[in-house]
Amino acid sequence: RAVGRHPDEIEIGVLLRTELQAESTYRTWVEQGSPFIDQERERLGAEGFRGAELEEEVRKSVWAQFLPIDEERAAERLSDYAAVGVTHFIVIHAPPYDYGRLERFVERVVPRVRAPAGGGPV
Repeated sequence: RAVGRHPDEIEIGVLLRTELQAESTYRTWVEQGSPFIDQERERLGAEGFRGAELEEEVRKSVWAQFLPIDEERAAERLSDYAAVGVTHFIVIHAPPYDYGRLERFVERVVPRVRAPAGGGPV
């Protein structure tokens, strides 16, 4: 308010890729030595994971960043974002485009996203 904006007027957006891109992203990050992969290995190693189990947990960590393709899980994930104030979502789909999947997303997932009481658009 001190800078002239009411907190309710602030809109927050998030950019999400779907799980359809998760595995290729994971492989690319591993091949290119992504610092995120190194940080996750370090974090999970400190939690006691080793060897193949460590690598599987790192993979799961990467996948968790992507929007699920399962409709129920996608609606839950988007609702979690809405609950912390996200008002706009940009979902990236890489070509080739599956227009049927996009239509189903709009028809079946978007209406199930729960905005917090008194919140803005979702």
